Amino acid sequence: MGAKDLIKPYLTEKGEVLFGRLNMKPGKPTTFAKLNNKLIFSLPGNPVSCFVSSQLLIIRALKIITGSRSFQPAIVNVDLQTPLKIDKIRPEYHRVNLYSQEGKENLQ
Repeated sequence: MGAKDLIKPYLTEKGEVLFGRLNMKPGKPTTFAKLNNKLIFSLPGNPVSCFVSSQLLIIRALKIITGSRSFQPAIVNVDLQTPLKIDKIRPEYHRVNLYSQEGKENLQ
């Protein structure tokens, strides 16, 4: 997204862009396209945005394509110690550390 994004214009010219922005934070500049009968994900440059987008989109897409029956990400509901300011328009994904109920073991 921006002047240094050379991938999306190339995919627009040479292939078919299926979507070019996502309504999520982080990950808005993610692009999904087809080029020469191949599926292409163009991910954001920010490492956290790239990780979140790949977990939500690429891993799930690969599992579906390969016939895996389990492709839903784990959903964990937690009580936050500090409230978050959340964007009312775009869904947001935040980094967290999960610990066991005893609070000693980090569940990474």
